Amino acid sequence: MKKDQHKEDKTLAILAMNLVKIREENNLTQNGLATLSGVSRDKIYYAEINKQGRRLQVEDLVKIAKALNVSTDYLLGVETETSNNNILANKTSKIISKWDNSTLGEIDKLIETFNDKGFTEDLKNYLMVSYTINNILYKTLEEIENLIKDKKTLLDIYVQKATYLMEYIRCLGFNIIDKSTFVKCLVEDHKEELQHIDEQAGQVLFYNEDKDHKIDFECIRNAIPILEEYKDYLKYRLDNAIEKSTEEVIKTTEEDQTYFNKIRKFIQDKEQANAEEIIQNNKSNKKQGKAKK
Repeated sequence: MKKDQHKEDKTLAILAMNLVKIREENNLTQNGLATLSGVSRDKIYYAEINKQGRRLQVEDLVKIAKALNVSTDYLLGVETETSNNNILANKTSKIISKWDNSTLGEIDKLIETFNDKGFTEDLKNYLMVSYTINNILYKTLEEIENLIKDKKTLLDIYVQKATYLMEYIRCLGFNIIDKSTFVKCLVEDHKEELQHIDEQAGQVLFYNEDKDHKIDFECIRNAIPILEEYKDYLKYRLDNAIEKSTEEVIKTTEEDQTYFNKIRKFIQDKEQANAEEIIQNNKSNKKQGKAKK
């Protein structure tokens, strides 16, 4: 609970800072932004002073971002550039092209609303940090520790994974993987811990040369809560992106005059397919009944 609150406090502080900065860069007063965005001046004021208990709702954040011509990612400090690229990645496009018409085209619309740079990067980083926690820091690290206790030689794969962990921690620490303000704050909060984790992970590389080499595995495991905090933040980002995209698709669908014809045909096709399945099952049952006689 405390960890979640800490994460939320960081996000709201970043939003407050960016909101003032970008509004002033656009030569807008709070009243001016309120008029332009359709969000009340009071809500903007409370967001800028980061008043406890008065945070912006998702729909208000989206309106403000549009008025300032930036993405919500940029306001929250997740992106460092104001551009908003919605072009689908090649792999995503290939997946979509294989889907059939049973989606009514709405899945395509949903995917298209994702910010390619923000959503796909968050997803990639989420998968990477999840793998690092579960496979490297839990499973592999325990295997390495047991082998070292028995003074056994480490296979090359273990050395490679220890090298990966060291490189991953360094990339995270230098904001190479994720340049968001949240990660910068997270790294700053755990700067010394990350340095020690990097050092101890590096010691694994020298074990085969000197089997009396001392390695502090508990120190390395201190990376778990830090990376869990980063993982929780990414999940929060992904959940918000999906929620926002779904809301946009619903709104678009409600305004689509041709959608009724699509869903009517969809239901008719489903009914026909169900009827054909019942007929086929009846035929099969009759055949089986005759065969038993």
